[in-house]
Amino acid sequence: MHTKLGIVLILFFLFCFTLYADDNEPGENAKKNVAQLTIKTGGALGVYEPWITGNVEFSYLFWGWLGVGAEAGIHSGLTYQDLHSTGYLFLKLGGFYIGGGVSLEMADSMLPADSEYDTFSTIEMFHPAVTMGLLIPIIQLGPGKLGVNLSLDWFVTDIPIYYLEQEEDESIIAYIIKQIVSGLGQTVAGVIASGKLGVELSYTFAF
Repeated sequence: MHTKLGIVLILFFLFCFTLYADDNEPGENAKKNVAQLTIKTGGALGVYEPWITGNVEFSYLFWGWLGVGAEAGIHSGLTYQDLHSTGYLFLKLGGFYIGGGVSLEMADSMLPADSEYDTFSTIEMFHPAVTMGLLIPIIQLGPGKLGVNLSLDWFVTDIPIYYLEQEEDESIIAYIIKQIVSGLGQTVAGVIASGKLGVELSYTFAF
């Protein structure tokens, strides 16, 4: 099992490297350090709502494939109208990147009038955030490269919840157990809902 996982990881990183191999062919520009500015816009899917996303990334690649970078971004919720900004520092291997940072809730969630939920489990303004993804350059278009960015972002957002009331024929013990189970379920849902799978168009300038 571990051997198979290792082979898959090696193949994955080789794939990430080859995405940038064409930009570093032998010649005058071989092994050249490259600064990149990338603009990304698209959408993401979460457990409770879809998102519109936008990001600006600056990275510096040594030898054209190993580098570091920083990114600032926005996630705007389409269902609950919440707005979150994120800031990351990350490492890059070709098109693959992984990093951490913080998220800031800029606008609170709002329940639609016809929502099946009662309220939100609210969050603090600042939270840690994690990102990973794959930036795939596709074609040279004008001064930069048009591509696709596939990402997984993890940061905490408001979770819609139900009110649990004690039934008339329900014992206090049963009600307490129900509350505990509900609380555990909401915690698990919150962890899962913090993940957001994104697909964005990207445009990268190299200089």
